[in-house]
Amino acid sequence: MRARSIDAVPFVESNPALAELRRASAVIRSRRIELPISRDQRTALRFDCDVLVVGGGAAGVAAAVVAARRGARVVLAERYGFCGGGAVAGMSGTICGMYAATDDRGAPPRQVVHGFLNEFVAEMERRGGLTDPLLR
Repeated sequence: MRARSIDAVPFVESNPALAELRRASAVIRSRRIELPISRDQRTALRFDCDVLVVGGGAAGVAAAVVAARRGARVVLAERYGFCGGGAVAGMSGTICGMYAATDDRGAPPRQVVHGFLNEFVAEMERRGGLTDPLLR
């Protein structure tokens, strides 16, 4: 594997950065550090789009849908292979920021975000994907 050299600040043996560099398999020679160069072996993809949305969480899905409805050519990139973000991956079952926070346990939920979210909630209700809020 090829290596590239970068200038390094002078080290002393007690320098914690030295230990970290050694753990990272850097070869220290004199005052130069040689780090291995690795190349990304994944296939490069090229998309022609007007809007690139990175992340398929609640906000990413909303941004992609709204932009597409307005006529933009949209690409939604999600690294985990499914949309939903933390609400799905962490099985939290909630979309943070949708309702106003309150310390009053008797207060009903007050939705503060609207627009696309109204459609999302209606579709989730239609599919049986919503439950009443849980209070602890």
